[in-house]
Formats: sequence, structure tokens, C-alpha cells
Amino acid sequence: MTKFFSSITFKIWLPFTLALIIIISISAWYYPSKQKEYVINNKQQQVSELAVGLAHNYESAQSNYSDYTQVLMRVKDIIDFVKKDNKIDFIEIAENGQLQHRYVRDTSNKVVDDIASRFLYGEAKFKYNDETGEPIKGKVRVAFEKKIIEEEISNLNRPIYLVLFGSGLFFSMAFYFFARWLSKPIILLTSSTRALKEQNYSADLPDYKSDDEIGMLIHSINDLKDNLIEQKAKNDKFVFGLEELVDQRAKDLKETQAQMDLAQKNAKFGIIQYSFADDIWTSSEEFDLILGVGKKTTKNLAGLQALYKEEEEGYLEKVWTEMIAEKKKNHTSDFKIKRVSDGQLLTINQVIEIKFEGDQPVELIGSIQDISERTKIEEEVKRLSHVATKTTNLVIITDAHEKIVWVNDAMVKMTEYSREEIIGNTPRMFQSEKTDPKTKMLIREKLAKHETISEVEILNVSKSGREYWLSLNIVPIKDDNDNVTGYIAIESDLTDHKRHLHLIEENEKNYRTLVESSSEMIHKLNEKGQIEYVNEAWLKNMGFEDITEIKGRPILEFFSEETLKEFSIVMPKLMKGEAVDDLKCEFINKKGNVLNIRGRTKPVIQNGEVLGSYAYLANVTSTLKAERELEKMSEFQNLLMQISTEYINAPVSEINQLINQSLAEIADFSSADRAYVFRYDYEKEICSITHEWTGKGIIAQINDLKAMPFESVPYSLQKHTAGDFVEFPDVSKVKDNRIHTVLSEEGIQSLISVPMMDGDVAIGFIGFDIMKTKREFNSNEKNLMRLYAQMLVNVINRIQFIEELQQTKDELSEINKSLEKKVIENTRKNIDLSRSILEQEKLVTIGEI
Repeated sequence: MTKFFSSITFKIWLPFTLALIIIISISAWYYPSKQKEYVINNKQQQVSELAVGLAHNYESAQSNYSDYTQVLMRVKDIIDFVKKDNKIDFIEIAENGQLQHRYVRDTSNKVVDDIASRFLYGEAKFKYNDETGEPIKGKVRVAFEKKIIEEEISNLNRPIYLVLFGSGLFFSMAFYFFARWLSKPIILLTSSTRALKEQNYSADLPDYKSDDEIGMLIHSINDLKDNLIEQKAKNDKFVFGLEELVDQRAKDLKETQAQMDLAQKNAKFGIIQYSFADDIWTSSEEFDLILGVGKKTTKNLAGLQALYKEEEEGYLEKVWTEMIAEKKKNHTSDFKIKRVSDGQLLTINQVIEIKFEGDQPVELIGSIQDISERTKIEEEVKRLSHVATKTTNLVIITDAHEKIVWVNDAMVKMTEYSREEIIGNTPRMFQSEKTDPKTKMLIREKLAKHETISEVEILNVSKSGREYWLSLNIVPIKDDNDNVTGYIAIESDLTDHKRHLHLIEENEKNYRTLVESSSEMIHKLNEKGQIEYVNEAWLKNMGFEDITEIKGRPILEFFSEETLKEFSIVMPKLMKGEAVDDLKCEFINKKGNVLNIRGRTKPVIQNGEVLGSYAYLANVTSTLKAERELEKMSEFQNLLMQISTEYINAPVSEINQLINQSLAEIADFSSADRAYVFRYDYEKEICSITHEWTGKGIIAQINDLKAMPFESVPYSLQKHTAGDFVEFPDVSKVKDNRIHTVLSEEGIQSLISVPMMDGDVAIGFIGFDIMKTKREFNSNEKNLMRLYAQMLVNVINRIQFIEELQQTKDELSEINKSLEKKVIENTRKNIDLSRSILEQEKLVTIGEI
């Protein structure tokens, strides 16, 4: 229903209907009222005439008939005639104030007390002489009953009301359908434009051929629709780039927030919030670290004060008491405390804000910062301030109004003014007319905001007119209440440096001219970013033969996604009239290859308006690729050297662990998801996995591949025994169905294995599986992998040698043990023999005795 009331059909129909209702209402009131007035006037006239006629006839009857009975008969006839022919409701005849005759149609009520309230009547007087000649005066009153008249009027008006109501209903319905007919094209137009608003460009506008305002509006919206479709097509590419940029900015924002949190921690800045009503406080992690808050600390006011001892006794309590008494909401101060937890003396900067409800404090929000180190630095600065008089840098100190109050000797020497000429003036006395106005404006704005000025280069002139360049650093001097009391400026002489830079710029300009006339890629864009001109080097690098292939095309068509993001930064600079000298971007050439581009671009400005831009570019794709490969190979070599050193220095017991570790390092370097070592056993004709590293989520196979028969790996065995690599850069392109099936089932997309050669014999191989992407290794990487494989061969030989040596040692140990056992047995036998001989000799001696 609400939708109907807000529709255009209702808004068109309502005024017409209201006007119709008003007209019919006026007619329904005015015409019946006039009808009633006419009927009543007519009845009044009729009843008056009847009264006069009846009075005349009554007077005539009384005058002409002497017999009273005849008179009565005559009067009765007259009254019957009047009441029958004219439907009289009331007749009354009175003589000399005495009622003689009365007729009332409603016989149920013969007494009429108030004739005026019930009847519409007329009166007429009469007079005559009776039989005695005495004059008789009287009056006749004839009346119609008002109720009957009103019923008559109502019967007359009823058809009129029906006609008016029927007419109103008919015209109201007619107006409604007329309004629907008028609003139909507008409704269709609204529906179509709502579809355009929702970017539904497939919706068709109504077919309206008239040239009136609606027709013109439909034609205009059709044109707008075509423009929106065209604009949407143009902006889709930009929208995609901008979405990527927004995501990157969101990521950067999170990183910035993390850096800010880290900076707050590094700044030793903590926050506290205290409730007066609950006598409880909460604090940040850094606040707890500064004051030594522990798990057992009671977090009320007493617990807070127990964390430290103030060097200014009662300072905190005094500050809070004064703030509450004076209804002071904010306070900032520095004070020294002694931390109870470790007895360390700290200088604290505190900022306090108290919230009041009425006169009562309800909450305290504060921050503290450990400025102990800064205080020490400030004290050190004060101790070293006298160094300014000895430094070769120019030093100026001014008051708050930038009037010079002190300069060092180096300043006097450089400016050639005496100290008396300088004191009381402003540093603007040294500025040259050639000083960049932007630099002057920057200095004025920074000073007005009491901000530090760092490394601003400015051109000054000495008293004799000698120009010199300075690097300007200005720091505001503030008191304890953070009010600026002056400025200190330290200036370094850049004159010789600027002279050298100028020579360098001249040489660079000459060099650029040579480059621009040779192999540098040059293009010119109009203000819409469309190509107007490119040189031969540009066409050659981008794979085009003639400028007609690309003239008029937006430069954005040749940008990579990363360059679109870069362009959102470069374009505003160009529109401001700024040049970009360190342009780094990626172009997509005709074949779809990515070119790494370096160069510079500058705007074309005429009468202060940017009309386009020039770009001077160099294709550094091959250079960067070579640099990346060299860097990668260097890193790989360093990694192998590190692994080799670890192998050499490690005891045998740690070799297996080092092999697993080195596999992980080389796999990570090569972006592999699994790395492994296999050994060949030609006697048993099997190969077994001895070491394996797997990335996150990759299933290990070291327990499943302990003894693979040669017949299951014929291709790899054939290649490895010949000293060749086995390489599948793209498993999906492997023609051998058996190999393709095995590798695909394991989810391997790329694979490489390197034989481990001991002389002319392949004793095994190292392999790398890549699951997530496809990978192809170049010749340099393969050579380094072969070196690693040879390194493993040496390690394995070393282990074998040590194992054989250990085995020989064990055998010798067994022999020694056996010899020792025999020696012991022989010794025991010799001892027994010696004992037997002694006993025999003893017996012989006794016998002799």
C-alpha cells in the first residue's frame, strides 16, 4: 500500500480526484439547499394564498347565508375543498379570539401547542356582521406540516445525490486509468534506470517514439547507458589494479601498525587507567615493564605507590591532590623514581588526565615514558655545548622571534660579517636572491609550526657577494612547559659538493643525450596517457614493426599488474609537474613476455598545464636476469662451501644429520618440496633410500622405498649409470605412460635427479621433487648439483673407509684378546710347572738329609 501511495500514478490521480470530490461536494451541498429554499418559498406562497382564499370564502358564506346551518355546511365544504385539493395539514378559524373550527391531518394529536415549530403556515383576516348586525372579526390559519415538506424535498434530492455519486465514481475511475496511461512510460523508465543504477546494462529502455520531454529523457538515458557501458569497459582494468593496490595498502597499514606498536615499545611508553570508585587500575605491557609490575602486584592505588619510591617525596600524591582540589583535568611533568623491584633510578615523564562527574573524580587516564636515557643525553648535550664554538660547522642561536643572539666563529668567517653586524638580525640576511622560493616557503612553514628542519639545502651570499651552499638543520629550543624559547641552527658548507654535483649533472646530461640517440627506448604520451610517438628502440624491444600498430593506444595496455600499482604513484607526480627519475616498471611486449624497464619520465608542460609526458627507458631484462642468476649461483656456491666445511669438520656420528640438513637447505634454495638420497646395490640389484627431507604437508617415503628392484627404475638406472641427469621439467608432458602415472599419482609436477659417480660407477643419486609449481634447472645449477652429489660420494666413501677401518680395528681387537688369553694360559701352565719342579727338588733334598 505504501508503494502505491508513493507511485507516480497516485500522484497524478490524486489532484484530479480531490478536485472532483470538492466540486461534487459543493454541488451536493449547494443544489439541494437551493432546492429546499425554492420548495419552502413555494409552499409558503401557496399556504398564504390558501389562507386568503379560505378567509374570503368564509367571510362570503357568513355574509350570504342567513341560516347558520347553511353557513356551517358552506364552511365545511370550503374546508373540505381546501384540505383535499391542496393536502393541507392544518386549518384553524377563529372569531373574535374564539376558536371556531380546527382541522389537523394527524388525528392522533389534535392539540397543537406550537404551530410554528411543526408547520409552515399562512394567515388571513376576515370580518362580517352577524344577524344582529354586530361586527365580527377573525382570522384563518392554514398550514403544511414541515416534516411532510422535508420528506418531499428529500424525495426530490435523492436522484440528484445518486447522479452526483455515480458521476464522481465514474470520473474518479476514469482519472485513475488516465493517470496510469500517463505514468506508464515513466514507470518503465524508472525501472530501466534502476537497472542501470545496479549496473544491469542488459535492461532495455521503453520504446517511446514521441519527441516530448519523456521521449527526450529516454534518448538522453540511452546515450548515458552507452557511455556507462563504454566507461565500465575502460575502468575494469583500472578497478582490478586498484583492488590489488587497496589490498597492498591494507597489508602495509597492518605492517605500519605493528611497526608503531614496536616503536611505542622501543620508546618505553606505557599507559594506565585508574578508577577512583573501584580503586583499581589497568595498564599496558610496557607500563608493567617500566615500573616492574608483577603477577602478585595488587592493582590499587596503594599497590601502585608500592612499586617505586619517589625522589621528590609525595610528588605523585601532591599532584593528584592539587588536580582534584583545583578541578584540573590535565597535567604533565617529569620526576625521578627508584624502582622497588631492582632499585634502578629512573626519570619518568608523566601525562595525567582526570575525568570528573560534578565535583567528584571518577577516572584517571595517564601515560608514562622512561626518559632516563633522553635525560642523560640532554645533560650530555649541555656538557658538550661548548663544542659548538670549536666546530667547523656554522652554528646560529636565535630567540623565539628568530632574532640572532649568538653565532660561532665559523659563522663569522663564512658570512664575512662581524658578530656585531649579525646579532639582532634574522638569518634571512644571508639568503641570496637566487634562493629557491619553495625552500624559503618550507623553512617559514616549519618554523611557524615549531618543527625540526633537517638537511634543507639553501643558497646564501656573503657580505662580499660570494655565493655558498649550506645544508641547514634547525631545532626548536623548548622549556619545561614545551614552549619554544628559541632555535638552534647547524649549517654545513656544501659549496664544493654542489660544484661537483653540477659537473656530474652535466656529464650525466651529455651521457643521456648519447643514450637517447642510440638504444634507449623513448615514447611520448598525450594528456590521456595515449601513445603519440615511440622510437625504433622502443618498437624493437616491444616486438612491433611500425608505430601505426600502437599509436593512439593507452600505455596502460602494455603495463604488468605491478606496473599498474606503480603508475598510481607516478601519475599524480606527473600531473603536478614533477619528473620521476628512478622509474622502475614492467612492460608486456607483443609476444606476451615481461620486460624489466628502468628509466625516467617527465611531464610536458605548456602555460602551466600538463599536456603529456616523455619517457626515456632502457630494457634491462637480460641484465637483471643475469644478475639474478649470478646472485643465485653465488648463493648456491656459498651454500655448498658451507656444507662442505660442515662435512669436513663433523664427526662421523653427525654425518647423517648433516646430510638431512644439507638436503633441506638445498631443497629450500631450489624451491623443491622433497629431497632424497638413493644408493644402488648392484649385487642385490636394488636401490634404497637412505636420507630424505620433506616440506610441510608432503608425505615421507623413506620407510616405503628401502629396497626397490632395478626393474622398477630402468630409465633412471640407465641414465645414472651413463652419468646423466634424469629431468622432467613438466611431468604432464612425459610420454612414458608408466613414469607419468607414477609421478602424477604422487602429485609431482617437476623432478630432477643427479647421479652420484664414484669414478665411472654410479653408486646412487640425489633427487628433488617439486609439487606446487613447475621448475626447470639451468646448466649452472645442474653443475652445482653435480658438485653436491660428488661431495656426498666423498662423504659416503669417507664413512665407508671409517667403517672398514673400524671393522679392522675390531678384528685386531679380537686377535689381541685371543693372544692375551693364550699368554695368560701359558703363564698359568709355566707357574704350575715351576711349582711342580720346586716340590720335586724339595723332596730330593729331604731324602738326602
